[in-house]
Amino acid sequence: MSPAQGLIASYAMKELLFSRGTYQLEIQEKGKKKVFPFIQMKDDGEVTDFFCSCSTSESGLGCAHLAASYLKIFDGTDEPLHIRFKRSFWNRLLQMASKRHGYGVECIQKGEDGSYFAESKEKNILFSIHPITEKGGKKLEAILENRPAETEETSIKFSNLPLEEIEAYRAGHPSHTLRYELSFWSDLAKYMMAEEKYEILFAGDPLPHSLRVLFKDYHLFVHIFEVNWPWIIPSLATVRSPLQVFDEEDASIEKVVYDEILHSFLVTHRSKEECDAGVPMGDWNYKQGVGFYRHRRDPFLEASLIGPERVALTLSHSTKLLSQFISIHAEKKKCQYYLHFDRDLNFHIELYVEAIGDMQSHRAACFFPWVYVPDKGFYELFDWFHEEKEKVILRAEVADFINRHRVWLHHFPGFTTHLGSLESHLTYRLSDQEQLIFDAELNFPENYEETHHFDEWVYIKGQGFYIKKESRARLPLHPGLKIPKEAVSEFLASHKEELEQVHHFYTDRQPIRHMGLNVSLSSEGLITLSPHVEYAPDIDPRKLRRFGDFYYLEGEGFFEIPSANRLPERYAGKVEIQASQELAFLAYELEPLKRYILNIDPRLVVPKELKLKIHKIIPSKRKKGKEWFLDLAYDSEIGRIDVFSIWEALQQKKRHLFSRAGLLYLKEPRFSWIRQLSKKRLDQKKGLIRLSTLEWIRLSVFEQIEEPEEPEMKQFLEELNRLETDRTLDISRLKATLRPYQEEGLKWLWFLYSHGLSGLLCDDMGLGKTHQAMALLASVFHEDEERQNKYIVICPTSVIYHWQELLGRFLPEVRVLTFYGHERTLSHFEEEYDLLLTSYGIMRTGKENLRAYRFEIAIYDEIQIAKNHVSQTHKALRAIQAEMRLGLTGTPIENRIRELKSLIDVVLPSYMPPDPIFRDLFVNPIEKHQDQEKKELLGHLVKPFLLRRKKGDVLKDLPEKIEEIAYADLSEEQKKLYRDMAIRMKHTIVSDLKDRNKPIPFVHIFSALSTLKQICNHPALVLDDVHRFHKHSSGKWDLFVELMQEAYDSGQKVVVFSQYLDMLKIIESYLKKKGIGFAGIKGSTKNRPEQLRRFREDPECFVFVASLLAAGVGIDLTVASIVIHYDRWWNPAKENQATDRVHRIGQNRGVQVFKLVTKNTIEEHIHGMIERKKGLLEDIIGTEDQIHYLTREELIEVLEKMELP
Repeated sequence: MSPAQGLIASYAMKELLFSRGTYQLEIQEKGKKKVFPFIQMKDDGEVTDFFCSCSTSESGLGCAHLAASYLKIFDGTDEPLHIRFKRSFWNRLLQMASKRHGYGVECIQKGEDGSYFAESKEKNILFSIHPITEKGGKKLEAILENRPAETEETSIKFSNLPLEEIEAYRAGHPSHTLRYELSFWSDLAKYMMAEEKYEILFAGDPLPHSLRVLFKDYHLFVHIFEVNWPWIIPSLATVRSPLQVFDEEDASIEKVVYDEILHSFLVTHRSKEECDAGVPMGDWNYKQGVGFYRHRRDPFLEASLIGPERVALTLSHSTKLLSQFISIHAEKKKCQYYLHFDRDLNFHIELYVEAIGDMQSHRAACFFPWVYVPDKGFYELFDWFHEEKEKVILRAEVADFINRHRVWLHHFPGFTTHLGSLESHLTYRLSDQEQLIFDAELNFPENYEETHHFDEWVYIKGQGFYIKKESRARLPLHPGLKIPKEAVSEFLASHKEELEQVHHFYTDRQPIRHMGLNVSLSSEGLITLSPHVEYAPDIDPRKLRRFGDFYYLEGEGFFEIPSANRLPERYAGKVEIQASQELAFLAYELEPLKRYILNIDPRLVVPKELKLKIHKIIPSKRKKGKEWFLDLAYDSEIGRIDVFSIWEALQQKKRHLFSRAGLLYLKEPRFSWIRQLSKKRLDQKKGLIRLSTLEWIRLSVFEQIEEPEEPEMKQFLEELNRLETDRTLDISRLKATLRPYQEEGLKWLWFLYSHGLSGLLCDDMGLGKTHQAMALLASVFHEDEERQNKYIVICPTSVIYHWQELLGRFLPEVRVLTFYGHERTLSHFEEEYDLLLTSYGIMRTGKENLRAYRFEIAIYDEIQIAKNHVSQTHKALRAIQAEMRLGLTGTPIENRIRELKSLIDVVLPSYMPPDPIFRDLFVNPIEKHQDQEKKELLGHLVKPFLLRRKKGDVLKDLPEKIEEIAYADLSEEQKKLYRDMAIRMKHTIVSDLKDRNKPIPFVHIFSALSTLKQICNHPALVLDDVHRFHKHSSGKWDLFVELMQEAYDSGQKVVVFSQYLDMLKIIESYLKKKGIGFAGIKGSTKNRPEQLRRFREDPECFVFVASLLAAGVGIDLTVASIVIHYDRWWNPAKENQATDRVHRIGQNRGVQVFKLVTKNTIEEHIHGMIERKKGLLEDIIGTEDQIHYLTREELIEVLEKMELP
């Protein structure tokens, strides 16, 4: 007994779980730890995966547990358990129940007696299962009441599912098959199938309508409707049932007999009454107390007599049915033949199956491809020579038969054909012209027992057929045959078998040890390939003659060059590659030829390593820090080549260069920098090349540069590599203090400026990119004592006022022209201003031509707007003339390859490779093949010009809280609504305020100001059109969307406060449409803890939308780092309380607070007044609204100013 069988015999096999072809077993050997074998297999039983938790299996070896599990799964049958289960009675019965009652346990009720049952709508019990023993009760309780959750992570039922099935399940639309498999019904069916002892009882007349199954530990009852029977009937054959299934191929056939005289089948059919007796059910008939018979007619057996012409077709199509009545051998057999001559010298070819002569009886018959052998039965044969029992070739036709079937006759000893004639043997020789000539050599055999003549052939008994001399021309090989030199190779290849019969035609020796090629460059520079042959020591090459893939060794015979040692036909002789074919040869032929190459010119070898070496570096005196003179050359393990030689080859449009450093492919991206050099950049006399700093940085990325040893030259390189400059940096004109990380950013910007470079500052939102850009402006402005420089800042319309305010506050000496609005003009810019502040919208219109201006610095805020390289914005920015271009963005762009190139193209127009090269070098390898090397190369390429710090990188430098007022303009729609409301207020409320005898109408004022604030928020709020908010326009809304997008792109969580519920609805609608996860609290929110938990713990939940009053106190939102107050609450204490939900103990990042204010509206006026009074009001807590603390004069002042300018 094997170890695996021993495990089964010792009852160590415990629980067996399976689903489709996935099996998990539990094995508990005495005194040992439990082990869990796992097997996956296809429906045909082929194992696709397996493992076991035992140490033997984990070491990589098989184990007895897996072997035992495999045996258990098949259990002595030809099919695995999951296939047997699929066809089983229990599976079909309970699948029927699941479709009738449902898949969840809630469809089952529990009775007072401990039974479980399911009812129809009319309260009739259609299913019940009743425990008989305590063991049965516990098992049913485990299946029906204490079921573990079936999840993708914990259940094997998901492990072998097709992808579409998984996707349908996740989408909430699982198939019936999966729902059944996951249900208790499937588990019950598997439990029942494992039971060995049971009794099935049917009840009902004439057709059973219910069944009871009596198991040892429980009893089962199932009601079966007539419509259910066709589904259940076939599975009755898998159980011990009192009702049997008669599923013959054709139940109407009573008997089939083969008649040896008629060579036909005689078929006896049952009467129609006998076939149709019983209760019909679709394809079945039910015979009471007996079972079910299938209605099935075989069209090939409908006739009572099936003649010889239809016997073969009937045997092929109805094999299974016929085998019930007659002997049919399942295994196909090869035809065998017995050959002999009769007295009249007619040639007989007799077919036999098992023994010679078994097909020669008159009772035997052929029905191609079948035969009948008396007393043996029917056989299906293959490899037929003729389709009859015997073929007789008359004496007069024997010669023709031999000529047509020589090869076939070779299989029969004593009947083979011989190429030499009776009077001679075939010989051969080579002429002086290297013709292959066949001759005859006489050799008369003696004492033949028996000979017979058949025209040109002579039959010698026991030896075969020999050709007579006078008829030799009829064979491929015959005396007098001449093969010209050019046809010898092909002739030898196509007549190998026949030539083996020619005495000494082939030699057994292999005179050639090795063949190879020498590859060199001719004096004309052409690639030359010369064959070289290494012979065996005792071989004289002068005695060898070549014929393609064959050689002739004088005095010994022919031999074929082994394929592994064979040169390509084209290179059998010396070959010179012409210049027009050179490119194709190098691209497609040289590499495959490497296995033949013995020696190759070093100039034709691609170097393994090619380094660019600096021999000299001299900084430009005229453009210090911006230009360099270099002596460069490429070094490889083969040799050295100067850059000038490569430049000249590129000018000649060469695609490759045979150089002292090896074979260089000039189309490689690494040589693009040389191609782009103009002739005036090269000084061949001094051996120097002039490069800008930008060109040098790009070169250092694409090339492996070997640094010079001289200390002075090393110092120049170190300055470039550190991204630093010794140029003095003075920001005294900036009325602000920079944080440490901002100072580092400024140093980087100053390096770029000092070396004539540009870049992208991509710090996280809230890290002060604007301040760093203004610090750069302050430094450059300080150097420009004569104020000759001009500067430009281009930003989104929504932040143009923000820039205007910051420039005025922190760079008061810089004269700023805000180029925006209908009244904009550039007429006095040159004389009266230093900096032009405008928007992308103005740039896109293209009405004002800014090409006439040359700016010292151009700053592009939110430069990601220009990421589409075919957009008008992108084209407009590239047209601006500037010494330095600085792009600002908080959006991470380093992983968006094509967009990254677009933005670099804006600030450094000539730096990145052209689109086709960039696509082949970076986009395709990275996006299609996740090429890590190309990712790193792209990172090195952009690193000097892209600076990005995240909040987590600079935590120690961040203040606790940064507050910023973000301004927006009213849209045209808002302006009309605002004016109408302001006019109505002025006529009513203001006149009441001016009447000092009347009390201040705080309620009316509050209501009116609230309406104005809602207009500033979004027109949809006052037009009662919240659901169609996208049909209306709002300047503040556009600003909010921009801030939200930047925060979302940077991965920071955001809290948005508003005091208006409808505004919160608009924000939530927008987030849903954009697919941005959010949570929120309003006054009506019931499950607040769940909303807070989701925002804190769900990484996909980015935004918390909150009512200022509902979420202003008592909650913790410290996972966020950005707060947006969409509208202002006039009590600063209330605003601060809300902000402190984010900025409080536990916050480990700096918090950025945006307060949105609409410019030139009541919002801006009251904001200014509250800011002035803030110091006096900070101690006031709990006041509903700060409006109450404004005097009558202050209110008049505010309301007088509420009209739009």
